Amino acid sequence: MLLVASASTALAQTFDPGGLKLMRVKPEQKPDDLAVAVWPTGVIDVEQTHFLNQNNLTALITAVANPRARNIVAGTLVCDLPPRVELKAVSANLLWNTKETLPVRRDGRTYTRHRIVTRWSRDTIPKGKLGRCWWARYQPPTLWVTTDAAPGSQLGRVFLKFEYLEAGKDTNTTSPESSVGLAVLPQLRSKTPRIAKSGVMGRGPNAIGSYENDSATEHQKLLARFIKNMGCNIHMCGFPQTSCPPGLVSWSEGRNYNQLNRNSWHNLGEPLGIRDGFRVDRDPGPPEEIRAIGKNGQRRPHVAPWAIYRRHKWIQKYVLDEMVRSIAQGKYDGLWANWEPQTLLSEWDYSEQTRREFIKHSGLHAEEVKRLWLDDLVKKHREKWNAFRNWELVQCAKLYSETIHNAGKKAGRDAWFTLCAPQDNYLKYDSFKDVSFQVLSGGDLPAVFQTWSYHHVPKSDSRYPYNDRMGWYLVARAGWLRRYCDQQLGTNRKSLVSCVYGHAQTGGRAGYFVPEDLAWRHLGSVMAGCNVAINYAEWTIWDGRYASEMARVNTRIARWEDYLLRGKTQTKHTVIPVSPFPQTIPETVTPDSHQMGGTWGKPEYLFSFEYERDGSRLIVLGNNWHFGDCF
Repeated sequence: MLLVASASTALAQTFDPGGLKLMRVKPEQKPDDLAVAVWPTGVIDVEQTHFLNQNNLTALITAVANPRARNIVAGTLVCDLPPRVELKAVSANLLWNTKETLPVRRDGRTYTRHRIVTRWSRDTIPKGKLGRCWWARYQPPTLWVTTDAAPGSQLGRVFLKFEYLEAGKDTNTTSPESSVGLAVLPQLRSKTPRIAKSGVMGRGPNAIGSYENDSATEHQKLLARFIKNMGCNIHMCGFPQTSCPPGLVSWSEGRNYNQLNRNSWHNLGEPLGIRDGFRVDRDPGPPEEIRAIGKNGQRRPHVAPWAIYRRHKWIQKYVLDEMVRSIAQGKYDGLWANWEPQTLLSEWDYSEQTRREFIKHSGLHAEEVKRLWLDDLVKKHREKWNAFRNWELVQCAKLYSETIHNAGKKAGRDAWFTLCAPQDNYLKYDSFKDVSFQVLSGGDLPAVFQTWSYHHVPKSDSRYPYNDRMGWYLVARAGWLRRYCDQQLGTNRKSLVSCVYGHAQTGGRAGYFVPEDLAWRHLGSVMAGCNVAINYAEWTIWDGRYASEMARVNTRIARWEDYLLRGKTQTKHTVIPVSPFPQTIPETVTPDSHQMGGTWGKPEYLFSFEYERDGSRLIVLGNNWHFGDCF
């Protein structure tokens, strides 16, 4: 992205060129048998060189492929690291004592060998193909390493092999050895945004867990410093605020229901999770008396909305007070909630309390409501029912947002509740006849209004890029959400806006982002006017180039955020591409013809946004042409 700042008086100009360069990648290949390799450099990177940042943590993600679906009952990762490369920590899918090593000789040099027991899961040691990919790295064995070598140094190679015991056999089998080169990038240099909130989310696949004879707290602090060194000021990686250096704040998705039901290790320290308006995830769960009642009279798993906005004693004690306590104790300064209540909106609550609430809200006569309750009433008064259900959603969102925000103010901190909702549900309509979920209908809230863009995610089994403007969805949505909220709620609103990106949703286990694609998406959301930039839900780590891009992106956000987030949006400029646009496109790639519905416009190769502040203008140009040569 290129930025042009122009002072209206002197017409002085400042240029901030983007500088992104396309990396050379290739589709993954199926190995003959069980194999292990560094991801992605040993699998899809043409250069096969893994870059480390000097004096900073760098992830060495190790991917395992098991094309013959061998039944592995035990496995050990064997890793030989060259001199001046130190293993500091590993992910939760490895059981390892950091102090146990063995010297080995390779090419006349002394390498350090680590033998690390690997926890089995379908995403760590797969059986056959996982979705569309052979190399499993959704919950991979990840090594976190450092080096003090000078930038530009070639350190040698890292060697990997996997020793495994197959069911029914008495002896171990060893996979073929793989290796990639190691080189050194400069130490991270970044500036942290003061206004924008920029960070990373990672539920655990590459995060640092606790191990035998090692301190989990120290490892959490290592990871926190790594995130802060990239210029981030928030994280959603599951470790507490006490592990964070100054300037890095913990946000949380709470007690995710998947972890609650499957007893996953992630977020087990969080007692509470909120989602979809009326769901409360905690153990023990909501009592029967406040759970919604179905048509057959049976209780549903989710909470009846009235119990939330009327502050039932259980909700007050185990939800609202728990939120306040978590913030007061410094566990987090933000609680994230997936906000997709469409299913619950169609699962009506037949309780008498809901009937009384509907009578008060609708103004209909109690006798008519009681006589028609509930199916016939919805048929006759669909719009009133939809408006009521939307009102209930708004009341829940308002209660959660204000509880968290006020608790933060009392603690002297900035605390936020995030509603992550589908983009279409931010649209406001004149009626509720056809749409019963309109987030902004309740007005402004001290909350983060967030949506997502998981479009055009590269896949490891396909060419990259597979079309010539892969990042346009996110920038278009981010720009639209900022301007639409300004229009509906005013430019002095309390709410923040955000549009997350991610590779684990539509990309599944084959999805990934190369560093410059990640930089486009992370930077693009803020340049389009969003207050919060973060991924969902798994890390987009590559190697040191990932961290370098994040540091560069956060530095640029810090430089321009006054314009982007405190300036006035306007469109007084004109963009005229001088060169043919687009130019030559490879035969295997054609312009993306997908049309995006809604009010945010057609997909473009070139985006531009304009901001005015204190008499000067900032014009942001985003070149989304992957095969272009414009700038």
